Amino acid sequence: MSHLEKFIYEHGEELLRLAYTYVKNKQAAEDIVQDVLLKAFEKQAEFRGEATYRTYLYRMTINRSYDYLRSWHYKNTILGEKFQRLFGRLTEQDVVTQSENRQLAKAVLSLPLKYR
Repeated sequence: MSHLEKFIYEHGEELLRLAYTYVKNKQAAEDIVQDVLLKAFEKQAEFRGEATYRTYLYRMTINRSYDYLRSWHYKNTILGEKFQRLFGRLTEQDVVTQSENRQLAKAVLSLPLKYR
């Protein structure tokens, strides 16, 4: 097992749980932990030892989670989900059905009154 694999094995799961408690999205939590672990691994030599390494990783994960929650992507996603809940979600099939209904209505209206 390489040094990086050992590093991820030791700290990955607990950091994933921590990130998930903040962002409430598994995909985002995984991305955050990946960023934190890579950054921590790259900057291992710069760790000053003022706290335990676990505390250092926790703080990095929490800060990265806050960064995500403040990001444009997160705010845009949340706003989009709220609009979808308020106004309903249009699926591709709904759009196709609406288009077909419009075409049918147009065709019916083009018929003489006797055949409508």
